[in-house]
Amino acid sequence: MRDGLWRITSRWFGRAGRLGAVILMVLACGSASETAPEDRPRPVAMPRDASASPLLRLSDGGRYRVSLRPASGEVPLGRIHSWIFHVETLDGEYFAPARITVGGGMPQHGHGFTTDPRVTQVLAEGDFLVEGVKFHMSGDWIIRFEVVGAGSSDMASFDVHVEQPGEAAERSNEWSPAEIRLLKSLSISSLPAPEPSLSNPVVGDPRAARLGHRLFFEPRLSANAEISCASCHLPELYFSDGRARSMGLAETSRNAPTVVGLASSSWFFWDGRRDSLWAQALAPMEAAAEMGNTRLAVVRFVTRDPRYRDAYREIFGVPPDFADESVFPAQASPYGDGVARAAWQALPAERREQVNRAFANVGKAIAAYERLLVPGVSRFDAYADALGGADTGPGGGPLSQQEVAGLRLFVDAGRTQCLRCHNGPLLTNQSFHDIATGRLGALPDLGRFLGAQSLLLDEFNCLGPYSDSPAESCRELEFLDRRTIGEKAGAFKTPTLRGVAETAPYLHDGSMATLEEVMDHYRDPPPEPGHELTPLELSDEEVAQLIAFLRALSGGVAADPVWLAPPSS
Repeated sequence: MRDGLWRITSRWFGRAGRLGAVILMVLACGSASETAPEDRPRPVAMPRDASASPLLRLSDGGRYRVSLRPASGEVPLGRIHSWIFHVETLDGEYFAPARITVGGGMPQHGHGFTTDPRVTQVLAEGDFLVEGVKFHMSGDWIIRFEVVGAGSSDMASFDVHVEQPGEAAERSNEWSPAEIRLLKSLSISSLPAPEPSLSNPVVGDPRAARLGHRLFFEPRLSANAEISCASCHLPELYFSDGRARSMGLAETSRNAPTVVGLASSSWFFWDGRRDSLWAQALAPMEAAAEMGNTRLAVVRFVTRDPRYRDAYREIFGVPPDFADESVFPAQASPYGDGVARAAWQALPAERREQVNRAFANVGKAIAAYERLLVPGVSRFDAYADALGGADTGPGGGPLSQQEVAGLRLFVDAGRTQCLRCHNGPLLTNQSFHDIATGRLGALPDLGRFLGAQSLLLDEFNCLGPYSDSPAESCRELEFLDRRTIGEKAGAFKTPTLRGVAETAPYLHDGSMATLEEVMDHYRDPPPEPGHELTPLELSDEEVAQLIAFLRALSGGVAADPVWLAPPSS
């Protein structure tokens, strides 16, 4: 609550549909000039029908009457959704503002929205559709509007408290009710089922998962027939590879992140240069330092090899005869050496489209498999799920006293700010941050700055011709915050902390071999300007406690064991 304002507290309760999140919305209302504090009305409950007219109140400067309500009965946690913002004159007249801008974030954690929400439609009678809003973690949020009218402008800020379902737990001996709600929001049991992959219709098809499983472990997708996806994503290392920088045909410039839990991600690679799991699966096949192949060679192999040919046809239909060298050359790709690039340019547009379509199908099959790799239940999850019961006293349950002390540090926004980036059931906000590691030897690694531009140019992105998603459902790409791309040089995707004990070394370049080194970096970050870190003032004992908690996040992979090993045939 801001100084100088009093508020009518309005609450709206609703189910977040399939995701099961419960949103408690607290709308800022009124101003100090309207009613004396002792005359404040009591809190009132908004109707369960989210479309009903909410209470109007004055904008922050008293120039307009405003309100905010969900556009539908669902306000999902971790998913893009919409609101309806209403504005009218003090006399109740509707008008057309010259501009309405949208902003906000989580003041307690010091970050804004990870999307670019904005007004996209004028509805009727002073209502404006606001799309692109995304609450990626439980807690207190602000949605802030600037309304610019004829000769006047004003702000309107709305406080929104976001909670998970079942957060009315009683106080335990160890945690307050608010803390219990927070911890339960971090449990893997709070992870909603992934949204349907509209860009990849074979997700959920067991035939595609079986084909993708075989292709994931298939070295013949590489130029030298020795490197597979599994070469850098080993099941025994939580689908990472244990190397500082991955090794394909040559050493790459990046560390291999785990692929576990990626079904719930929006961006892929450390720089977010792909926006789907299937598009991500394609890039290493043509990367010179990784698998070094060409897309034409890949589709020729998959559609002609007896082990894969029939499965491909059963799922995707009969492809062109890519082995016909009177039509298709031996190698062709927009990447690779000069011969492959020249051959690609010489192909008629229709032939290039056929190759791209089949290449995309290969990625979609691999993604159908990878989406089955989800985090298992860790000791932290068992502890969080049990909170509110009889056995959650100090040090009780499946965590030791040292681990509980580390957990307290982890969620203490005043001491560590870990939750600023590592939140939600996957312990990542899926966004990009500069933590003073954006160097590639003597050169800067521009991270998200180049990754976002590559994403927008990618022919395999959600809006591209090989995505099966209707354009209107490409919400993450539509509401990509293009305003801050120029500020993202040196920013990299926040990695999940699930299985962090198995995925050393750490950071995008693998430059830190242990969790202790990572903590030293956070305690004493480099003096380079522009990064987001504030030195953590932690004792050696507290660092040990925090690391002990991080190790308690290991829960393996919750998948049928058949998916965790190379296929038998």
